[in-house]
Amino acid sequence: MTHTEGSITRLLAEKHWKDIFIAQCKTGQSWGLGLQILDAWVLPRSWVKPVWGYEIKVSRSDFKRDDKWRVYLEYCHRFAFVVPHGMIVKEEIPDEAGLLWTSKDGKRLRWVKYAPTRDVQIPTSIFHYVLIWRAAFDGSAPPIETEPAQLPLSAEAITRD
Repeated sequence: MTHTEGSITRLLAEKHWKDIFIAQCKTGQSWGLGLQILDAWVLPRSWVKPVWGYEIKVSRSDFKRDDKWRVYLEYCHRFAFVVPHGMIVKEEIPDEAGLLWTSKDGKRLRWVKYAPTRDVQIPTSIFHYVLIWRAAFDGSAPPIETEPAQLPLSAEAITRD
């Protein structure tokens, strides 16, 4: 089976269906210096699960000449390369990264080398990008409360006459 970046991106999106999955995620504002684009960035809907970054490679030569991936490490707690089955072996993957292969039939992903968790403070620029440009927004105003909120009475207020 021939894999494309799009077919592998779909597999990652399926893997992270419960999470906030952003394909082609920019690391910040579109103008200025230092902008990078991760092939996929995943923010789990959890306070404790790690943020993932993925770099998809569909050719061995692209993997061999890629030197920008280390910049992505500051934007995620775990980072992995995702490639067609057998294209890269785990011994070629640096210690900071993991490796996912597609299955031979192209329907699943399988860990070959699990990505280590790194303790990083993720820059707010990527969160700003996701909220401003990638969050769903229908353009309507939020609902307005017409009645003041009902606050529970304190024990002292209940016992007073």
